[in-house]
Order: sequence, then C-alpha cells, then structure tokens
Amino acid sequence: MITGSNGNDSLIGYDGNDRLYGGGGDDSLDGGNGSDSDYVGNDKLYGGNGNDKLMGRYGNDRLEGGNGNDKLDAGSGNDTLLGQDGDDVLTSGKGTDYLLGGGGSDILNGGADKDLLSGGGGKGLDTFVFTLDKTPGAISRSDTILDWNSTYDSIDLKYAGTRDNYFETRTAATSAEMAYARYDGVLKNDDMTHLFLYNASSKTGYLLSDQNADHMFDTVVVINNAASAASMNYLDIV
Repeated sequence: MITGSNGNDSLIGYDGNDRLYGGGGDDSLDGGNGSDSDYVGNDKLYGGNGNDKLMGRYGNDRLEGGNGNDKLDAGSGNDTLLGQDGDDVLTSGKGTDYLLGGGGSDILNGGADKDLLSGGGGKGLDTFVFTLDKTPGAISRSDTILDWNSTYDSIDLKYAGTRDNYFETRTAATSAEMAYARYDGVLKNDDMTHLFLYNASSKTGYLLSDQNADHMFDTVVVINNAASAASMNYLDIV
C-alpha cells in the first residue's frame, strides 16, 4: 500500500497491482498499470491500465478508470466518474454526481441525489440502475439519463417491464415533479407498474415506476431525447 499524508499528495503506482490511500488533503492518485485499488478524500484518481477499483469516499472527486474493466464508487460529495474504455461499473453516492461510462458495456448506478448519467453513446450495451426513492420528496432529486438509446440500453428496476404492467402516453409535463404530481393518481385505478411519459416539444421523457408494490409511484427517471412513444418500450425495463 502507498499511503499519503494529511497534505496534498501525488501518488503513482506504476506497474503491478497497487493499493493507494491518499489520506487527508486534496490528492492525485494514478494507479498506473495493473489492477489497483485507490482510496481518497477530495481528490483525482486515475486507474490507468488493468481492472481497477476506485473509491471516492468523502469530498468532490474525479475518478477515471482508464483501460480495463473498472469499478468506480463515488462516495459522498459531488463527483465525476469516467469509466472510459472497458466494461465498467459506476456507482453514485450522496451528492450530485456525473457518471460517464465511455466505451464498452457499462453499468451505471444512480444515487441518492440528482445525478446525470451517460453510457457514452455508441453501441455499448449500457444498463442504468435505479433503486427505490424513499419519499415523494425525493422526486425532486430524480436522476437524468443524458444519452438514452432504446436499441442498446436498458433500465434496471425492481420489477421488469411486461405487456401488462407497462403503459405510455404523451404529456405536457416539463419536470420530474410535474410528471409525478399529474400522474401518480392513475395507479389507484390501473394495475400498472411503469408509466412512460414523453414530451414531444421538449424531447424529454419521464419513466415513473412503482418499485414498492404499493400502488404509488416512488421512482422517476428523466430521459433526454425521448420525444415519442418509440423512445422506449417495456422490454427496455429489466
């Protein structure tokens, strides 16, 4: 293990499988080649080549996986996670985070706050994972998928989409809060789990889901570039 001090450190792992711990201060960690583990505070982490594990912990961090199949965990703070090449797993935590998968087929986990998620475009089979929002007030912190592509991407929720539990309709809603307020009541009359709303004017979609099976929507995902019903179907929800 390479350990920094309480000051602002620069740690480089080079070749081999390294473990870097930044300690206190604002640090810059570069794992170099090999499969590395980096643990830091308010810092910049570079995984380099190999299959790396980067953990942001506390502070506002920037994590770059580099080549290989990497695991990036934001921790607390407002963080930027860049998976880059390889099939990466990016996990948001507390704070407003930006997740970019990059090349490959990536898994992006939305966190507790208002995060921005991008698979990286292209033909990578990216999966966006969203857990249950605890209260209706959490709808104001809904995550946004920036580059949704129904042909290649999928959304992982507690209940998969089916012909019977998935519905879609046009909406004039222009925010997650508005979509939730206007359509939450439909669950009291219809046996649905997922409702996809699309605003043709703003080209924005809203996926409302009931992950708690209590006939109330508890999760809203904002989806950019979703201007029509063709932007999503029940098979996209896994």
